[in-house]
Amino acid sequence: MITIRKVRLENFRSYDGDNNEMEISDLTALVGKNDAGKSTWLEALSIFFNPTGVCKPEANDLNIYSESGTFGIAVSFDLEDSQIVIDTANVVDAKEEYLLDSKGFVDNKEKFLLQ
Repeated sequence: MITIRKVRLENFRSYDGDNNEMEISDLTALVGKNDAGKSTWLEALSIFFNPTGVCKPEANDLNIYSESGTFGIAVSFDLEDSQIVIDTANVVDAKEEYLLDSKGFVDNKEKFLLQ
């Protein structure tokens, strides 16, 4: 089983910079007042997993204070075992391939360049 353990946003909507991180546990709830940014986290995940789906990366997703012209969405995954199937013929060990971060998670970051 693969489990999401962390989501990070970089210059995405109201979250400026790259120090915006949410740890995900077995039970995680998003609670806050209206316009606090709860939907932003969920829409970021939607863009990460399906950038051509309902939520698409758009120019107004970039934080207005960003000077880079890009925003990033990163998701860290916890693998039940470190074997990853690359394609039908190749299986690699994430630990042996140095794909794990210091917590033992696979970290995947997508950058979106907006023009």
